[in-house]
Amino acid sequence: DSFLLSPMPNEPSSDARESAQSLLGRLKLRHLRLILALSEAHTAAAVAERFHVSPAAVSKALGEVEDIVGT
Repeated sequence: DSFLLSPMPNEPSSDARESAQSLLGRLKLRHLRLILALSEAHTAAAVAERFHVSPAAVSKALGEVEDIVGT
């Protein structure tokens, strides 16, 4: 019951929503799969083996993610 009475968290600003929508519009499913696989496998070589691609392909895709998110 206390959950129903607690105030709702602040809504994100319109700039934050637009930024998130832009980010999601540019990230592709393969990028998200790569991020998940890296979080599980911890190395590009292991991810490359899992997806039957070269480590260079994993590195390139990770570079794309970095460009998209700005890191």
